Amino acid sequence: MTADEVDGVLRFSSNRSQSIDEGWPALVSLAAMLPDSKAPGMRSARVQYEVLADELVAALDPGVRDALMMLASLPSVDREMAEAVLGAKRGREACRAALELGLLDERGGFLEFAKPLADHLEGTFRLASRRDVTTVTKRALESYRRRRQWDQAFELVRRHELDDDLAGLVLEAVDEFLSCGRLSTLLSWVHFARSRRLHPHPVLLIAEMEAQLRLGRHATALTTAQSLLTDGAHGSDVLYRVRMVAARAAHAGNLDEEALEHYRTARTLASTSAKERDARWGELMCMSALEHPDAPLLLEELAGSVDISDPRDQVRTAERHLSVGFRLGYVKRLSDSRRAAELVDSVDDPFVRGSFLTMHAWALALGAYYEEALSTAEKLLKHTIELRVDPVLPYAYLTQAVALAGLDFHDRAHRSIDLADLAARRINDENGVQSVYAVRVRLLLQDRAASEGCAIEPPDVSTALPSVKGEVLASRGLALATLGRLDEATDLADEAGRTTTGIEAQALRMAVAAVCSLKERRDDVFGRCDALIEHVFAAGAVDIAVTAYRSNPELLGALLASGRTRDKVAYLLKRAGDEDRAAAAGILPSAFVDPAASLSEREREVYALVCEGLSNAQIAKLLFISPSTVKVHVHHMFDKLGIRSRTALALNAAYDRYATSTAASTGDDSGSVGSTMIPNPGPLADR
Repeated sequence: MTADEVDGVLRFSSNRSQSIDEGWPALVSLAAMLPDSKAPGMRSARVQYEVLADELVAALDPGVRDALMMLASLPSVDREMAEAVLGAKRGREACRAALELGLLDERGGFLEFAKPLADHLEGTFRLASRRDVTTVTKRALESYRRRRQWDQAFELVRRHELDDDLAGLVLEAVDEFLSCGRLSTLLSWVHFARSRRLHPHPVLLIAEMEAQLRLGRHATALTTAQSLLTDGAHGSDVLYRVRMVAARAAHAGNLDEEALEHYRTARTLASTSAKERDARWGELMCMSALEHPDAPLLLEELAGSVDISDPRDQVRTAERHLSVGFRLGYVKRLSDSRRAAELVDSVDDPFVRGSFLTMHAWALALGAYYEEALSTAEKLLKHTIELRVDPVLPYAYLTQAVALAGLDFHDRAHRSIDLADLAARRINDENGVQSVYAVRVRLLLQDRAASEGCAIEPPDVSTALPSVKGEVLASRGLALATLGRLDEATDLADEAGRTTTGIEAQALRMAVAAVCSLKERRDDVFGRCDALIEHVFAAGAVDIAVTAYRSNPELLGALLASGRTRDKVAYLLKRAGDEDRAAAAGILPSAFVDPAASLSEREREVYALVCEGLSNAQIAKLLFISPSTVKVHVHHMFDKLGIRSRTALALNAAYDRYATSTAASTGDDSGSVGSTMIPNPGPLADR
């Protein structure tokens, strides 16, 4: 009964008391019928309740009574648990009798006692023989663990002081807790062990290290790991796990040389091929971060043995292809990455999921696929926050900022970069702080605030990873070039190029060269522009070109002026959603892509009449101009269109009309001409 129900029954009774908060209906009813007791020790309603409970429980069948005392000692009970603890037949009979007597209530598949009754039964059970208590708790613990009911298992351990079983329980539950982000629960178990003054079992320390690592406390995790490794009195499986945690902690702390050694040692301790493969993937991560020349060879070896039935292996392979590519200056596996994105929800390991989504989102943002990048970044943020993988958080916000800036949501982009900075500083992630600087400068450049970008103090990059150092230097170089400080910009860009082969630094170096050439009005400006566009498209880093022309609008005209790359520039403008920005600057990309768009108004009139088959004299008469003027217009048209005869011009026009009418009749607006094709008359232009 609830407290309100108890109060209702005892309303007119002299035994009314707030001390009975809830209870077994039979006992509450009897309490209401009792006269006011004058006996010493019987003046409390709670005491009366206990006396009545003793009497009623004592009157039960001994077998039922003993069974109920056992069940009441457990954190939660259902019929299956009752049978596991008491035996199948006894468990069924005890549950049936208790339910018939109203001692138990079945709700949502669980058997529940009223709390005062449960407390009374459990207290009685604690007075039973230690042997009986041990038997029941051991059976119950085994059942909870088999059913992966970790909270109930821990509560049983805590309630009955089963200290010897705590380490084994943690060992079984730790990976599941880590995969679903239950770090607070895991740490509470460790703190409980400390409160019991238990010997610091390595399993408990490993659990604590894993939790600390996911909370971004990599220095704490690494220090704990090093203390365990110094001890050395552990089996190979324990040492393998410690080495793997130490490696991830060192990598998170930008100590990739140390992390690489931990991974290599872990590989020698691996007891299974799967564990050895995990260690080798870790080696590859550190080798790519250090831009080790053997990283591509190791990637090829691991990718060649990928298990196509294992989503984790496929996702990790796609992630490593991207990460190695970023360090070597290219993204060539974006299609594979998109396929792997379909599998990421099937991967339990939060680090594998977080690493993949980080790399995939960054590749999309660099490729100027801003909407797709934003969607992936938001999924990454949700995953990171829910599963408490805090080291990933700065990079999730970073990618979100780049995607938002690409979509022209600049206020939101700056909020995201501020959050990235806070997240990186909170966990003392120097790599994150340095990356935040580089991206913040580029966001300010897109805002046309180059002076503000140059005014930000650069971070110390003396111990930074090569790719991050190069990105920081080259981002500042682009800001300086935009302000006209060309010598300084060139020096920084050249230093960045010598420091790393990383994708961002190399693309930024090309952008700095193009901007400097443009501002100095050098003869090589178009060659520099062509080189920039060809490089960013080949590397998959077109976002850098977007940043360059948004911060230097005059660059856009130069980029479009080249016949070699103007199509790619037009593609880039469309992908980045910048056609309106180009039009506002007086630049019409269509005029560069489609030669007909470059014709003057009078030339278009002449063009239309030539396509109808009219002679120069007929055209002159219709337009009220001289035949010689018509002839001049026709020659200008030929030059602009790259056509050398009136016949070829007429055939091209006929082809265009046919394509348009066929598309309209088939309902196809894609520009295709259907299954019946006429030959393209383009080659006739040479006749």
